[in-house]
Amino acid sequence: MPRIAKPRFTMTKSSSNAMSNFNSTQTSLWMNAVTHWRLLSFVTLMLALVLLMVKLAFWQMQRAEQKQVILSEYYQRSGDVFSLSLAIGRGSEQWRRVEVGSLHWKEQLVYLDNQFESGRSGYAIFQLANTPQGAALVKTGWVPFTGNRKQLPELKNSISQSQFLIRYPSKSIVLDADHWIEDMGVAQRVQQLNIEALSKLWGIELLPFYLDPNLDLNPEQLIAMPAEKHQAYALQWVLMAIVASILTIYVATIWWRGKGDEQ
Repeated sequence: MPRIAKPRFTMTKSSSNAMSNFNSTQTSLWMNAVTHWRLLSFVTLMLALVLLMVKLAFWQMQRAEQKQVILSEYYQRSGDVFSLSLAIGRGSEQWRRVEVGSLHWKEQLVYLDNQFESGRSGYAIFQLANTPQGAALVKTGWVPFTGNRKQLPELKNSISQSQFLIRYPSKSIVLDADHWIEDMGVAQRVQQLNIEALSKLWGIELLPFYLDPNLDLNPEQLIAMPAEKHQAYALQWVLMAIVASILTIYVATIWWRGKGDEQ
């Protein structure tokens, strides 16, 4: 029986070149896809950063406007002296200077924790007092923190004046809402001056503000950061957003030019 020869397949030069071109095309497409994905990720990230910077700039400008309003209201309202009853009738405006007819001090004391003066941490102290218009908290002073959390430092000065500023407690963040107040025996230590909650605790209807004996507040005592500093921060965020935008446009332009040269 004659032997049947097995067919032999040989790759010609043309088929070898075709296979090489196919592999090269696949590699080029894959590299372009990777480069395109990296560019898209970079542009997306930079756009997110630019939007964040613009948002922070607007927030700083809003804070600057708020600080300017606070200072304007203080200088406008603290000049004229109103009776406490008249001030209450006009809405108990913040920073309004009032004349209190008489104060009858009560034993309830409140120590507001984490209050800073001249870079030192301490307590702002408030005492309950009866006025002709109702019970109110009166700020009696500030004492530095002694390092002993189990014992409250004593405030030795007393209030004898009759003029005060109407002030409302700032809305601070309380980390533990369930333990914002501690009964220390001689006083209540609080993390936030919540007049409504203290009114319920004592069973006394308190005026919605407290009386501050410090009539000559300077801007540093009114606002922690001046409006000019907020405006400077806003300008800084705007400049950073502009730089980031220019960088993004530059990188995208270089990539598109390189892609056009390849074609």
